[in-house]
Amino acid sequence: MRVLLTTDTIGGVWTFTKELTTELLRRGHAIALVSFGRRPSHEQQAWCAAQSRTYGPSFQFTVSNAPLECMERNEFVFEQGAGALFHAA
Repeated sequence: MRVLLTTDTIGGVWTFTKELTTELLRRGHAIALVSFGRRPSHEQQAWCAAQSRTYGPSFQFTVSNAPLECMERNEFVFEQGAGALFHAA
């Protein structure tokens, strides 16, 4: 099964994203992960790089500069987000 997951890099959601992604990959599923909000931290980028090395094409990570809907200057959040999701799918 191929799963498209979305996450934000700002709060505690990232912890749950890592746990879910790790378990799905371990069970043989392919993951396309798209992040929103701010750019991923160095730690978050390193984790994604490790997943790519371990799982190869079964793990795809796309960074979107689209803000979260709760952030300021979010007028184009849906248009920007749609492009990132389309690219990941």
